[in-house]
Amino acid sequence: MQPKIIRRGWTNIIEIEDVGAVTIVTFLFKRILNEDGIIIGIIGEQFRDLIENQEKKLILVDWSNVELCSGAGLGKLIDLHFGCKKAGGKLVMCKVCKEIMEVFEITKLDKLFKIYDDVSTAKAALESLAAPYARGEVF
Repeated sequence: MQPKIIRRGWTNIIEIEDVGAVTIVTFLFKRILNEDGIIIGIIGEQFRDLIENQEKKLILVDWSNVELCSGAGLGKLIDLHFGCKKAGGKLVMCKVCKEIMEVFEITKLDKLFKIYDDVSTAKAALESLAAPYARGEVF
């Protein structure tokens, strides 16, 4: 399946790609800010759609392109985490830059999110949950 790139006007916001049972969400912006509320709103809508309408359960968020994220952006990730958990799924992250990782540590979000160094390790961790997911087991 071709990756789906969410567009807003002339900008690409996120890329969504299904790789087996895992859905990989890659931010395409370097800065996830809430300057006008539009970008954060679109990201929130897409995250909700993944869980509620597309029933995605195993979600990997790739931060490799992100250098800065606002509190509102982190709030959307927290919403995604709990929405995924409520739906019986699992969310993990990878490739978080040092500066954002420091924010995660200060706010204790590093305890909430499972964060991996690279996509392949994070994907393998989620794939190990695919069989229990297929049997309807809740994570």
